[in-house]
Amino acid sequence: MSLQPTILILAGQRLGRVDPLAAKYGLEHKCLVPLLGRPLIAYVLDAVDAAFPGARIIVSINDPQALDAEPEARRYFEEGRLVTVASAKNLLESVIAAAAGDVSYPLLVTTGDNVLITPEALQG
Repeated sequence: MSLQPTILILAGQRLGRVDPLAAKYGLEHKCLVPLLGRPLIAYVLDAVDAAFPGARIIVSINDPQALDAEPEARRYFEEGRLVTVASAKNLLESVIAAAAGDVSYPLLVTTGDNVLITPEALQG
């Protein structure tokens, strides 16, 4: 039996810069941009859930409250599986900061806009 990973979803952006796609939709976070009526991060959460039911999910994002009102994230919050942490000033520091908390390993890292990710790719 393989270990259940902790999933780290990087959904931050460079400090002081709003992603152009997010700006086009009047949003501050690219992971919330809609695609076929759902935010980008919903597709990532679906793939994570299918690949690793019950796995702990950490979302590193500039504003840790950004997902609080997102219906697609609600179930994961209610199950106690999803936590958000503030992203750092760059990608590497965001991974290090998120991994420094209460994390069990292995740690699987993906991005909040990775809508083409599949459960098989996550498990592979």
